[in-house]
Amino acid sequence: MKFSLSLLLSVLSLVTMAQMNIVITDYPKEITPLMDHLFMASSLNNWNEQDPNYAFTLVDDQYQLTIPQGSGAFEFKITRGSWDMVEGSVSGGFIQNRDALFEDGTTLEISVAGWEDFPGNHSLEPTMRVLDTDLMLPSLGTTRRVWVQLPEGYFESDNHYPVLYLQDGQNLFNNATSFVGEWEVDETMNALDSECPQSIVVGIDNGGAERINEYSPWVHPEYGGGDGELYAQDLIETIKPTIDDVFRTLPQREYTGVGGSSLGGLISLYILLEHQEVFSKGLIASPSLWFSDGIYDLAENSNPMSETRCYLFGGLTESSTMVSNMEDVEDVLLNQGFADKQITVVVHEDGAHSEWYWAREYEDAYKWLFGDLASVIGDKELFKPLVGPIPTSGPINIQLPEEEVVQVDVWSMDQQLITSRSNQPSQLQFDLSALPSGIYVMMIRTQKHNYYQRIIKE
Repeated sequence: MKFSLSLLLSVLSLVTMAQMNIVITDYPKEITPLMDHLFMASSLNNWNEQDPNYAFTLVDDQYQLTIPQGSGAFEFKITRGSWDMVEGSVSGGFIQNRDALFEDGTTLEISVAGWEDFPGNHSLEPTMRVLDTDLMLPSLGTTRRVWVQLPEGYFESDNHYPVLYLQDGQNLFNNATSFVGEWEVDETMNALDSECPQSIVVGIDNGGAERINEYSPWVHPEYGGGDGELYAQDLIETIKPTIDDVFRTLPQREYTGVGGSSLGGLISLYILLEHQEVFSKGLIASPSLWFSDGIYDLAENSNPMSETRCYLFGGLTESSTMVSNMEDVEDVLLNQGFADKQITVVVHEDGAHSEWYWAREYEDAYKWLFGDLASVIGDKELFKPLVGPIPTSGPINIQLPEEEVVQVDVWSMDQQLITSRSNQPSQLQFDLSALPSGIYVMMIRTQKHNYYQRIIKE
């Protein structure tokens, strides 16, 4: 067998190709989205901000890149796949290109101080993370930034945790993104005494100009609204399954809460009452119950499920109807069969419609809702269905406890029911080969719990 000279030279050039390593040893973990990839854009690759050949790999909390080829001096910057998401100063300001010299076999260690799309002086605890800056919400047809506060010691343990989903994520953790101050949720959670159970707290940014529309399922004749149920669907079918996939959660309803303030309190109360199969705890701060009488109609038709709990609080310096509206909701729910221990209304004389007030009262509300869950954290025997493989090109297997009677539904992301089965055995198989490629949501109902699993069909 004969080799051509050109082929031989090509092989030799591959063997002797020079290589250089770049390692990002330090970066702002609190604001570096977990869903993003890091790239090197440089004079070596025509400043391509998302060149897969110059993508970093995360290894032991450091980003590493072996430059495939180069020579001499070059300039570069680190991006997250776009020039809108390029490295910057600590406060997100512009920085000059980095200078480097390509030297075979050497390793260049660098630090990333900040990102241009996260400007300002951040007040985040080291336990904070950003899941994504543009998580797709298919029901609303938009994207959203999602923040996550993790319990201290999360990365050093195998524990599973309850989850609290809060609205207006901009105002919960970070002065740099808040409207007029923050709730200081991350500081409060980290300062909880050892007897109080830790939880994962998820903050979903509001939609800015769409906030009113998204935070009410009812239309106000002057202010709008009406997309609240679409938002609820995105929370239940996209955000929650993603959080359950990425983090060690206790996904069952009895360990899952929802909350917010003002209009965020209104939509949170709606989600709690309308979707008790998913949420069992509501942290409702200064809710805008004046927005629609629909919330009272919903309460009149809400039958309490076990362990559903609702904590409403507001202040006397707020609107003249704040306290009476909360008490009216309480009366309706009690008449519907909610027990006294399931709902409470707390009123403060100095309470104002402001972040400082909600920040002050957050700890008491959290403890009332989650204080009795300390014993479940770390319990690895809690049941979670075994579903896989994911992604799949055809059949998907589900394993459930033998004593559970179940119903399994598969939904498309535009809320179309694809298939449903009830009273199934503990081990069953769905054949998804006929479905188009895409993302689906599987809801598994048992006698005690509901579970949501995101399915990726290849």
